[in-house]
Amino acid sequence: MVRIILSRVIKSKEINAEDRLKKAESSSVQGVITESAANIANVVKRGNRIYTNAMHGLAEHDLELLKKNKKQIVKLSAEVDELSDNVFYFIKNLDESSLSASNFYLNILGYLQDMTQSLEYISKVSHKHVNNNHKKLTPTQTKELKDLDDRFETFFINIINAFRTESFEEVGVILNRKTELINSVSDKINKQIERTRADESSPKNTTLYFSLLIETKDLLNATMSILDEYYSSYDKSASNFSSWLKKISLLDFK
Repeated sequence: MVRIILSRVIKSKEINAEDRLKKAESSSVQGVITESAANIANVVKRGNRIYTNAMHGLAEHDLELLKKNKKQIVKLSAEVDELSDNVFYFIKNLDESSLSASNFYLNILGYLQDMTQSLEYISKVSHKHVNNNHKKLTPTQTKELKDLDDRFETFFINIINAFRTESFEEVGVILNRKTELINSVSDKINKQIERTRADESSPKNTTLYFSLLIETKDLLNATMSILDEYYSSYDKSASNFSSWLKKISLLDFK
């Protein structure tokens, strides 16, 4: 029994270590880009879970799930902030005196902070709504949020796969879905406006629902900005990640 418990504790610690964001330690542009990709995949993976738990906890009025979710996003936000706190040493450690490389890293960190701020807000207002024992969202609102969650699930998984396998040509494919996803959120905002003017009777629910949709749009924009940052540097003629890194380190960051 002791061995089983120890095994579980060790496994849990290993998972936590794998999930934890890593400070940029490489002194080369190539290394920084690779390390950033790993962190992005990590943030998106955890962000996906946090977003889904917020939507599910809100729909089911699952206060315990929402409490745990708040802790998870606070932890993730703290880790992203730690990366920002390390920026001075990162810039000092670079081999090349490369303004472009430093800007690349700073932009990525800024967008990651934007992502975690949106997730923190979504998690916080969902928890507050249920904790204060307000009415459940309407079935229509719940269905629409489930639709958004499903779309984001696919979106986030595609990003995770692209960054983990370093297949950055896939980033362009994902970017092409931006308009579709933005339109999906905007469409739900417009529908809620129509419902509010016609027959919506709960100010609390309406305010919460608008807040969730607007913050979801901000989350989407921050995530897309990260993809833009990578894709703008991507050499479409490069046949694989290694040749792209070689070109980018020799040409783009001189």
